[in-house]
Amino acid sequence: MPNPKLKNGYTMIADELLEAFAMINLSPYESRVLWCILRKTYGYNKKQDWISNSQMIKETGLLKGSVSKAKRKLLGRNIVTQTGNKIGLNKDYKRWKELPKQVTNQKVTRMKTRVTQTETSDTHIETKVSIQRDTIDNKQKILIQKRSVAKATEADREIGKELLVQLINTNEGFKAKYFGDDVVMKRKVDNWSVDIEKLRRIDNMPAEKISMMVEWLFTSKHKDALFWRGNIQSAKKLREHFPKLISAMEREYEEEKGGNITFIS
Repeated sequence: MPNPKLKNGYTMIADELLEAFAMINLSPYESRVLWCILRKTYGYNKKQDWISNSQMIKETGLLKGSVSKAKRKLLGRNIVTQTGNKIGLNKDYKRWKELPKQVTNQKVTRMKTRVTQTETSDTHIETKVSIQRDTIDNKQKILIQKRSVAKATEADREIGKELLVQLINTNEGFKAKYFGDDVVMKRKVDNWSVDIEKLRRIDNMPAEKISMMVEWLFTSKHKDALFWRGNIQSAKKLREHFPKLISAMEREYEEEKGGNITFIS
């Protein structure tokens, strides 16, 4: 059980600054990075110090990209200042910039309808109704996406997760963006499960065959697998190029095993 004691170390911060912190809105990542900066500066009786990204990553548990982004925002809001490689708190809290005001009450614009009548003959009048939208309703798009995700089975999600994990293990960009962030990973797996579900339901590809293809793609040393490994970076691309991947897998078997194999049997 933790039992912090002053004799083990403490950081002296003026009450006026603490009260200023209570009045400023910070994002969760900004807050974690700011307290890390305070610990590494005020905690050592320094106004500024050189704090590497690796130190911040270790102290905050954030990914490199999240640390860099939070630091840029704190600098942009004048909450921290930087001199050369050294960074520290800006004590002039009157110059701190607040977060942009978020829209809480969005104006709902009614769809305008216009009825125009066009005479197409002496005895017939065709009525055309055209609907004009002043704003794009994103709620409908979100609803469609949620319905698509709901169609996906647990097996579809597992394959989507398997693909993402393989990309994290082999691609530095994916590792920096997704490793250690369960919330972002889950969101991506949910999105990818939609394409996996379509590959299975619409393209009639059994789940075990899709899983087998993902495994081959990231374990085979064949030149075709290496080529496609660099190009398949989403479930959508996996579905789009699946027929070509089948041909590549069958070609590898023919070259290395000296026989024929039919992937779909």
